[in-house]
Amino acid sequence: MYRHIIFDLDGTLLDTSKGIFLTANKTASEFSYPECTDISRLSLFVGPPLKTGFELVFDMDEKVIPAAVHRYREIYKEEGIKLYEHYPELSCVLSELKSKGYVLSVSTLKNTEAAREMLSDAFPPDLFSSVEGSSVKECETKSVLIDRCIRDSQIPFSETLMVGDTEGDEKGARESGVAFLAVEWGFGFRNGYAKLSHVDSAQNLYKFITGEDYDDQKN
Repeated sequence: MYRHIIFDLDGTLLDTSKGIFLTANKTASEFSYPECTDISRLSLFVGPPLKTGFELVFDMDEKVIPAAVHRYREIYKEEGIKLYEHYPELSCVLSELKSKGYVLSVSTLKNTEAAREMLSDAFPPDLFSSVEGSSVKECETKSVLIDRCIRDSQIPFSETLMVGDTEGDEKGARESGVAFLAVEWGFGFRNGYAKLSHVDSAQNLYKFITGEDYDDQKN
C-alpha cells in the first residue's frame, strides 16, 4: 500500500529532548529570561518553529526572538546536536524497511543542516533518500516539507505515509493529503490517539507498514 515513508525527526526517529531543552534554557538565560524547569512546557519546543517555542515557553518579546533563534541554532550546533538517544530497535527496523525497497525520507522543522548532521551520526549512511528541514531565511510549514519529500521521491501522495509523534505532524500530513501514523513514543498528542492510527513500538511500526511480523524477518 505504501512505498514512501516520511518520518518526523525529533521524538519520532530520535529522542532529542535533552539537547533541545538544554539549548532552549541556555538561550533564554543569555537573553535574561529565567530558565524553565517544567518539562511539559519545554516540550513545546519540539515540533513547532523555534519562534513559537520562545513565545509560549518564555513569553519572549517578539523583538528579541529573531536574535534568540539565531543564538539557539549556534548553541545547538555546538552542544545540543550530539545529545540524543535511540528508540529501541528502530534503527534495525528502518534498515530492514530500506532493504525491502521502501523509500525513507525525513520531514522536520529542525534546521536542515543540523538535521542531516544528526541523522548522519545516528543512522547508517544512505538510509534516508531525502531530508527536508527548515532554512534560516524561511519559516516552512510541515506540509511544505512533506511535499518536498514527495517531489524528491517521485512517488504519488496516495502511496506515501507520514509517521510522527505530534499534532503538528498530523496536521502537516492532513494538509498535504497523505496518510498519517502516530507513534506512542516521543512527545505525544495532547488530545490522545482516539481518531488516529498509532503504534507503540518499532516492531509494530514495521508490521503496520509491511503487514508482516518483524521478528520473523530478523536474521
